[in-house]
Amino acid sequence: MKPIIKFWITSILLLFPLILTAAPKARGNVEMKDGTVYTDVEVEVPAGTMEEFKIKADNKKIKIKSDDVASLTLWHKDTPENRHLMVYADRREVNYEKNVDKLEEFKKWFVLFSPGENVSVWIYAGGIDVSKERINMSPASSGYGYNTFYNFWKKGDPCPVFFKFNRKRDKMEEWLTQFFADDPKLTEKIKNGDYRAASTKESRRYGTMLCPMRVEDIAADYTPQP
Repeated sequence: MKPIIKFWITSILLLFPLILTAAPKARGNVEMKDGTVYTDVEVEVPAGTMEEFKIKADNKKIKIKSDDVASLTLWHKDTPENRHLMVYADRREVNYEKNVDKLEEFKKWFVLFSPGENVSVWIYAGGIDVSKERINMSPASSGYGYNTFYNFWKKGDPCPVFFKFNRKRDKMEEWLTQFFADDPKLTEKIKNGDYRAASTKESRRYGTMLCPMRVEDIAADYTPQP
């Protein structure tokens, strides 16, 4: 056997185990708006404003339109107990200072961060990373680490509302008191600074996303008055 041929055969044999282990690490359940459900399938993780993505079910690749998806439950193949609920939806921008309340131009992918009885908190899924061990939902790895991408989705509303980041916590609290004005007890606690993170370290308690407000506690406490 010629040395060059032997070299290539040896190289291919050495790479073969790597090829076998290069299978997608993300799996999920995809619920379509028409009622179709794909269970425990390989998933090309959608993020940002992706209008379509691919799954592999029964050894067949299927192209999925994001707008046809009711929900996507995503997990890493090695840690199926850690699951992430994702949706593709519009998002409203609300700016009380400029009297702006409008839908953004493109639909986006969001991942549930904190559920609540009357409002839930969602993260804009702009920088999802599938590593060897887990799925990282923090957008920090894509360069967005110093902004909050939290969004509030009130029960009954058609889409989430963008909670704009501001390094001055009193500005964020001013926005929050207006957005949750239908819960006087909550807004009073916000004005008192009860939901401020105690330190910079706590502000970055989820990856490196800087959020000086404990939005998950706000979601738990919010109780709108009739």
